[in-house]
Amino acid sequence: MSEEPNYKEIKNLNIYHLEVTKAISFIFILAFSFVTAMSPIGLLESFGDDAVAAFFIMIILLFGSIAVFLTSTIALANVKKD
Repeated sequence: MSEEPNYKEIKNLNIYHLEVTKAISFIFILAFSFVTAMSPIGLLESFGDDAVAAFFIMIILLFGSIAVFLTSTIALANVKKD
């Protein structure tokens, strides 16, 4: 006979992973916000002619990090705590 899975342990592990994801995405939001805010003063000029493309990539990464942060926050809010 196979063992029954421990659903409470799986749930707690999933909650932990969501909290870690939320924290890491917040760090990425801060980093990408800083780089995007500093780009007008020449932070991305090392890319040469591709500075505008690098700026748009930073914007895309920033919005992606915000989406991950919001998704993990909503998922955590929908989990019933024991």
